Amino acid sequence: MLNMMRSIAGWLAGIEIWLILLLVGFSLIWSAMLGVTVVVGIVFWFLRWIGVGRFTVRTPADWGILCLVGFSFFSLLVTQFTNDSITQYLRLYSGVILYYAIVNWTDQRNRVSTLILGIILIGLGLAAFSMVGVEWAAEKFPFLPRELYSHFLRLVSDTANPNVIAGSLVLLLPILFAILLFTRRKEFNSKREHYIWWLAVITIICMSLVLGLTLSRGSWIAGMLSILLVIGLRWKWGWLVFPLAGVAIWAASSLIGWDVIVEALLSSRTLVSLNDRVDLWSRSILISRTFPYTGIGMGSFKPVADIFFPSSLAQPGTGNHAHNLFLQIAIDLGLPGLIAWLSILITLSVTSWRLFRRGKRIGDSWITALGAGLLSSQLALIAHGMLDVVIWGMVRPAPIVWALWGCIALLGYVYLRPLFLSKIYPVLR
Repeated sequence: MLNMMRSIAGWLAGIEIWLILLLVGFSLIWSAMLGVTVVVGIVFWFLRWIGVGRFTVRTPADWGILCLVGFSFFSLLVTQFTNDSITQYLRLYSGVILYYAIVNWTDQRNRVSTLILGIILIGLGLAAFSMVGVEWAAEKFPFLPRELYSHFLRLVSDTANPNVIAGSLVLLLPILFAILLFTRRKEFNSKREHYIWWLAVITIICMSLVLGLTLSRGSWIAGMLSILLVIGLRWKWGWLVFPLAGVAIWAASSLIGWDVIVEALLSSRTLVSLNDRVDLWSRSILISRTFPYTGIGMGSFKPVADIFFPSSLAQPGTGNHAHNLFLQIAIDLGLPGLIAWLSILITLSVTSWRLFRRGKRIGDSWITALGAGLLSSQLALIAHGMLDVVIWGMVRPAPIVWALWGCIALLGYVYLRPLFLSKIYPVLR
């Protein structure tokens, strides 16, 4: 009887990844599914313990994630329990659930090709959604006619901000770009490899067009930096693109004027000038200094900032968040929460670098590409996070970051652990 229970529990644990992906996908549309996702994810942990003998495989980011979840529970003590607050906490926990669902998917063959296809499908899905569900901001730049945006139909009542779509796409773009640069088509041994390569090309084109339409300056900067890093990793002298890009930026800024460029980059719908953004950052730093250990809780930025830290430049209610990812995490979860989140980011970035080096040593161009692309994706996350908050609790696509982190941890578990180094099988075969 006990063996039968273990067998059933082990089989159920094997389908965890697909059910969690389905629930997370539904939660992007209906926030009410977030609670279901978290509960189901916890149930799978116990099923895995019964069937396999462990709650989860170990990853380099476990301690950081444990601390982040712990500090988030601690910040609940100071949070007013509004629907928005609960939704943001559940979105964070669903991301963690998704991370471990991907990591524990270690008994499937062809996982590398499936991961790449998953990234491609996410990119295509975001590009398709933007055609019907984005509230476009055509007034940002005059060089794109407003009539262009009139051709897109709004079929979704709860539309997305173009910056959110752009910030999500820019995390995926360097991964697919790295696949194009690092993989060698003449060495492909199956049609599957060719199909993936060409599908990546199509996805890059679609994502790039949508990224251009969003007019998200922060995403453009982050995308440019991440692509430059991919190029720098691809060729021996590729690092020269950075000083060349610096010279080009300096020349363009000298002609146009630094003040004009800075204002164009830092202004937005709600923050119409550099002074507005600096004012918001100053208030955010003051909030973080006032609540350094617990933060103010997720979802509490607007009421706390308007009531206790009012602005002399902006009207109440104009700042929904800190417009800086690192400040926002410190405000929501306190400095300990920020340190825990940074430890996850740094640990998995190092893992991406090790994957890149490992792929080069064993001559596996697909693993090399994924290592370089995922590392560049973390650079895009950091660069865009300096100007906006599009992958944190208040936005629906926030679990995308945890999905990419799960991919890094899964590949690291398979390709970097000494136990598996002698059992690496050819990918995409």
